[in-house]
Amino acid sequence: HEHDRRNTALLGDGPFRQAIRSLFAHPNDPVFGKETAADALARFDAAIGRLLVSRDPDEDVIVVSHGTVISLFVEAHTGEDGFGLWSQLGLPSFVVLRRADLSLERIEAKVS
Repeated sequence: HEHDRRNTALLGDGPFRQAIRSLFAHPNDPVFGKETAADALARFDAAIGRLLVSRDPDEDVIVVSHGTVISLFVEAHTGEDGFGLWSQLGLPSFVVLRRADLSLERIEAKVS
């Protein structure tokens, strides 16, 4: 579950990008969808935390999700600009974090 946007209309590219920009700029306000960016991040962060403690510390863990919540998570744990990351992610793409400290190891913005 990424970010609850069930109450939003389908947007064109420009308005969608602006809505996402607002989401990152105002994480404690429900500016795009039914929940705030902070709420979506808290839910995702808790799920990742549960996943990591349930696995052997030497085991690699792969999480598949949407770019918005991944970008919120990376921003929260690494200081990387979340909207900037979201803006560069293609379909598909991935981010690699070091498991021990969740520091940023690699951004693969476009997988071909």
